Amino acid sequence: MKELEDLICYIFKLYENINNLWENKSYPNSFNMKKITVNKVYYNREYLLKILVYREFLISNKVDKYIKNLSENIEARIKTKNSIYYKLEIYTKTHENGNIPLNKCLNDIFGIRIIINDKVTEEDIINLIKNKYPKLKCINSNKLDYKAIHVYFGKGNNKLYEWELQIWLNKDKDNNYKSHGVYKQDYIKWENERSE
Repeated sequence: MKELEDLICYIFKLYENINNLWENKSYPNSFNMKKITVNKVYYNREYLLKILVYREFLISNKVDKYIKNLSENIEARIKTKNSIYYKLEIYTKTHENGNIPLNKCLNDIFGIRIIINDKVTEEDIINLIKNKYPKLKCINSNKLDYKAIHVYFGKGNNKLYEWELQIWLNKDKDNNYKSHGVYKQDYIKWENERSE
């Protein structure tokens, strides 16, 4: 699990550096993502623009490139604009009409995935995170065929956007990609409907 521990330390440093830069550059300050609801953001262009400015900031600072170059077992992506719109719309329609805190929805503007080849269990990973990295939010995100641990950077600071680390075991990789494919089909259908 050394590769995982090294990655977590690296993300911690990158997250801190990028967000210090964000705050020091006096970019439009975000909002309290625990207090503002998804539907308020969905229906208010000013809020949405603040999210997109942060997204562009991540792109201009090439945060995904730093992570992708670490290992072939690690993937990274910055959420596309349409993917942000889609997630806000879906949450507004299906999660209490979007009357939930924004940080429950947009916790993955920047997402990282590592596929662990070591012979470890999900329980080993959860124990490692909880004991060694108590500042991280760690969730067992198993649902149907999808098996993963999701870890969130940014816990405790509701003014900063969270980053998500997905931890997959190698044995679950194929089913997880299939599960993502099903989700992606709904997104592609949504995107096609918007372009018609």
